[in-house]
Amino acid sequence: MKEKEVLKRIKGELAKAGTALVVCHIDPDADTIGSMIALFLMLKELRIAATMFSPDPIPKVYSFLPRIREIKRTVLKGSHFDLCLTVDAADERRVGSGFDLTHVADKVINIDHHPDNSKYGDINYVMNVSSAAELVYRLLRYLKAGLSREIADCLYTAIITDTGNFRYENTDVSTFNIAADLVLSGASPHKIASLIYDTKSVSFLKLLSLSLLGVKTAMGGKIIWSTVTQKMIKDSHANAEEVTGIVDHLRAIDGALIAILFREEDNGIIKVNLRSKGSANVGVVARAFNGGGHNKASGATFKCSLNEAIRRVLNAAERHLK
Repeated sequence: MKEKEVLKRIKGELAKAGTALVVCHIDPDADTIGSMIALFLMLKELRIAATMFSPDPIPKVYSFLPRIREIKRTVLKGSHFDLCLTVDAADERRVGSGFDLTHVADKVINIDHHPDNSKYGDINYVMNVSSAAELVYRLLRYLKAGLSREIADCLYTAIITDTGNFRYENTDVSTFNIAADLVLSGASPHKIASLIYDTKSVSFLKLLSLSLLGVKTAMGGKIIWSTVTQKMIKDSHANAEEVTGIVDHLRAIDGALIAILFREEDNGIIKVNLRSKGSANVGVVARAFNGGGHNKASGATFKCSLNEAIRRVLNAAERHLK
């Protein structure tokens, strides 16, 4: 279905709706958070009673975004909405196990930019663009909704983080055009970039140094990998959300085609973050373990020992490069 046809269907459902639930994905990042808040503000303008829900806590680094305190961590049992809008979630597992989408709303609108999206919505607004925020922006413009400074801040934050501050291959002319319009609408590039990239805690830097000290290589440096264990988190007095971003430091190492960070969670789960450069496609590696994401940025989750996860993922990465 063409984009305009999808947007027309969404407009029709919004015209009929009185209530809506907007849902971000587990381990929320700036794209899903910023897109969710922007949709929430749009729905309020359309006089639709909207609720925001996150299955996991919002990282402190994004606390500067508007309406953060209005995000709910639970949905009352028996609650029912006319619409449920999910953002940046490639499949139903990514919205958590707190509720069944088919029971919480009459219609589900799935807004996402992942190429492996399972099209689980009644309406699927899924396109391979820079970010979910870019699709939310297109929806706002199609509906001729207002582009307030609050919305501009949310969408700009989402776009710069998902494009690596416009460094990644998912950045194109349309990305810059949208960013320019958001700045014209009040978003502050300097302020937002400073709050995200130039405001680090001592505990994060200690955790980063411990992880970088443990860097290892495979295939002559084409694969770079490291770990973050629970002991490292405790020794650096860091928290779980401060692990975010460490894998991008590994990706920056010269000669690396695939960068991998193995994260030991406090519940025994191992989370794996993968990044790639050049022709390497870490999406293929992640999907081998029921993970997912993009060609250049993906992830997977394991219920096994740290050493077993390392062995399995490194073998898959080496097979891919060979």
